[in-house]
Amino acid sequence: MPSDVENHVYCILDQIHKKEDLDQISYDISVLSEFFNYKNVNENLNEEYEAKKQLISKKVNIIQSSILRRYLQALIESDSMLFFEPGRFKLFVADFEEKSQKIQFIDLTTSVELTPEDIHNLSEKMSHRMQCWVKVDVTVDKTLIGGVVIKNDNFILDYSLKTRLANFSAEWKKSLDQTREAHA
Repeated sequence: MPSDVENHVYCILDQIHKKEDLDQISYDISVLSEFFNYKNVNENLNEEYEAKKQLISKKVNIIQSSILRRYLQALIESDSMLFFEPGRFKLFVADFEEKSQKIQFIDLTTSVELTPEDIHNLSEKMSHRMQCWVKVDVTVDKTLIGGVVIKNDNFILDYSLKTRLANFSAEWKKSLDQTREAHA
């Protein structure tokens, strides 16, 4: 059963679909971890609970990632301030870093809109097949006519009808040129 810290990590990672989002969240967490270090908290031990809450809220409000900001703001609003205690936050940072390094991002370009359920199911199947956590970022490109283009880093699989028709057209022209040359 996942710990409280792991649950926080999974809740945030579940909302990420793009590598850029993960990179921004990782940066924002590193900024926050400097703020929530033991020295800062120990210096402010005598502060009232509400004053600490406001101080943390101000710091959370300036982070760039809307995913992380919304999540942390919800924790603050629900008075889940235990999350921000230095020891617990340090565990969160370590667990987040460990789990985020095991994510593979797949860019999927398709000609039709996919439902969130379809994307989730696709992500689950790819995760099982690749034996790692796969996040699928879907882009709709109506010029594809049909099929998909799958990108993972520098690896591209193009199963689009647009590319297949272009290849067929090129082969057809080449065949016609060879036929003309043979009859000339």
